[in-house]
Amino acid sequence: MFKLINKIGTDKLRHFIGGSLLAWVLMVVWVMFKPPFLWLVAAHFSVSMGKEIIHDWLMCKGKFELLDAAYTFAPMLQLWWLLYALGFEVLL
Repeated sequence: MFKLINKIGTDKLRHFIGGSLLAWVLMVVWVMFKPPFLWLVAAHFSVSMGKEIIHDWLMCKGKFELLDAAYTFAPMLQLWWLLYALGFEVLL
């Protein structure tokens, strides 16, 4: 576990955990009250924090060809969450 924390970096890990907790709180509020914009905000926080960690990990490993895949998949996931929040059933 400590090797993983050292590889990622404590600052990035703190931002990821903070963003994830904020995303979970926003999703719980969304489930209770159903405002669709909160689902999109939670999706944005969770995807953008995950994208930063994936980017840093790939840069450290030198796998530059996978960076395009990471930056292509994240907006598609955000679009899927937006459509789901608006009531569309979208299969991945």
